[in-house]
Amino acid sequence: MDTPYTPIACALHDRLELAALRGREVTVNHSAADGPRASRIRILDIRVRDGEEWLVTEPPVEIRLDHILSLDGEPSAEGC
Repeated sequence: MDTPYTPIACALHDRLELAALRGREVTVNHSAADGPRASRIRILDIRVRDGEEWLVTEPPVEIRLDHILSLDGEPSAEGC
């Protein structure tokens, strides 16, 4: 997926950071190369690479933040 990165909603970013801080597992629905996918993960960190924000997760799954469709069933919104 070679699409330009689009910053995510501040509220979603806050929820992701809180989940990382608390070390709890979450379900992330996200778009992947082969279509939508749901992953049950523990968020370890959020990192910036080449101007894009990515989840660092356990088990290892690489998810670009703007590909997240929902977090624990709550849809993501656009922009801050």
